Amino acid sequence: MVFVGCYRHAPNVDAVEYLCRDVLPRLKPALLRKHPVFIVGDGLDDTVRALGKNLPDVRMVGWTPSVAGGARFLAGQARAGDRVVTIGAGDVNAAVEVILETLA
Repeated sequence: MVFVGCYRHAPNVDAVEYLCRDVLPRLKPALLRKHPVFIVGDGLDDTVRALGKNLPDVRMVGWTPSVAGGARFLAGQARAGDRVVTIGAGDVNAAVEVILETLA
């Protein structure tokens, strides 16, 4: 799974925190080993990286030249893309771009 966002935007940090603390620990470790989670995007600081510290199958990728470039880079490895929005409106354009580039 690929999670794409700008981590200088508080709702994206909140969503990664929710993913890492509430969702991923509920999944079977074998499933995550087979399908690791890639966190992609600008502003991936030490605070955000720490959210995946105890999750060995979370890959903190960080910045890529573009959202589309990040999706294209990981398309061969990812089985799904996700946009988790727990607060705020989210970035619908980025979500559409990820979907289109992943399918291309």
